[in-house]
Amino acid sequence: MPQINSCSIEDQNNMIPDDEDDGSRLNLNENISLIGIRGEIHQWALKYQIPHNALNELLHILRENSSLALKDILPADSRTLLKTSRRNNIVPIGNGEYWYYGLEQALKNALSQVRNLPSNIFLTFNIDGLPIARSTKKEFWPILCKIKGLDMSPIVVAIFFGSGKPPLEPFLRPFVDELLKLLRDGFKMQGRIISVEIRCFVCDTPARCFIKGTVGFNSYHGCMKCTVIGDFDRRGRHMSFPRTDMPLRNDNSFRNRLDPDHHKERSAIEDLPIDLVNDFTIADSLHLLDLGVMKKCLLGWTSGSFNFHTKWSARETQNISRKLMQIKSTTPYEVHQGRLRELDSLHFWKGTEFKIFLLYYGPVILKEHLPLEVYHHFLILFCATTICYSDTYSSYRHISQKLYVDYIERFAELYGQDVVAATFTTYVML
Repeated sequence: MPQINSCSIEDQNNMIPDDEDDGSRLNLNENISLIGIRGEIHQWALKYQIPHNALNELLHILRENSSLALKDILPADSRTLLKTSRRNNIVPIGNGEYWYYGLEQALKNALSQVRNLPSNIFLTFNIDGLPIARSTKKEFWPILCKIKGLDMSPIVVAIFFGSGKPPLEPFLRPFVDELLKLLRDGFKMQGRIISVEIRCFVCDTPARCFIKGTVGFNSYHGCMKCTVIGDFDRRGRHMSFPRTDMPLRNDNSFRNRLDPDHHKERSAIEDLPIDLVNDFTIADSLHLLDLGVMKKCLLGWTSGSFNFHTKWSARETQNISRKLMQIKSTTPYEVHQGRLRELDSLHFWKGTEFKIFLLYYGPVILKEHLPLEVYHHFLILFCATTICYSDTYSSYRHISQKLYVDYIERFAELYGQDVVAATFTTYVML
């Protein structure tokens, strides 16, 4: 019986000619490299937000003119390369359309770029209206999310597009239900459970009233922090809130509707385990101090809308503008946080310009251009704000609230009760 010589797999591999082996390895490495190119183009298109028509043109050039075998690797359409979903999940609600992407999916997409995943994350949410043009009532209402401690752009959870505001319940319900599930169970990623906590909601005043289902900020019961009842000034056609000693709102009084005139409808946000008063940030210095009181004072002094006693003449306004430019040229760069313009451009000043004037320029310049009583009144605002801004004076924070109360009360005495807006009463609640 003839003997059959058996050989090992290693021996059989050794029988392959060297040139054939090198060619197989070369083809394998080339295929791996080509597949890597497809992934790199994918990431590049997402990173720089390349439009689909431009990406389609690039794919066509690479497929037709490249010496590499890219035709079998790269698709002909950008939607295939980017794995664009064919389902858009857009549903009609109210006077528009609603697209809900999903909070969990959005978080996973964002965290996929993070090397060391955290065990728990704190989320800040923002909801606001974004008009697309002045010639139409159409606007976007996105639900955005930000992960505390991670340097990344806000995450889009959902978007409503339509005329005016979306209906509250169908707009918030999918978001609230999913958020409740994530708060309870967290979500799984890379074999581990990541817990989720709510940090706060950051919205402007109209959006904050909308998502909480309360009356507008300019209503009689519109104060978000206390139960003060507004006083409508028919001459100026605006609401003022003169009282600073009214009971504060809290989560319990809000949920139990102790002030029924403050509420319009029930919001799905009330199902979340948050403080419905303190977890909605409203005490931001930009809108309260810089674009609030400081802007109001400068406009009142230059235009005379307060009273004739505090109005600046045209010559005084020019002198103050000249002093601003002189001080600006010698201000240390640590203080100069933006371009400071003359008073004739006051309506176009940015928030940083009002901030610089309040904290640095105002105490020096205003001394010679305001009556002594009015100047001392301004110094009360300056001192209270400096205490709040500086950690050096943190032990005096309890004094700043008393100073703000004193400032509001004297403001009404100097300029009239009707000019005390909701912005002023918010200082007492800081």
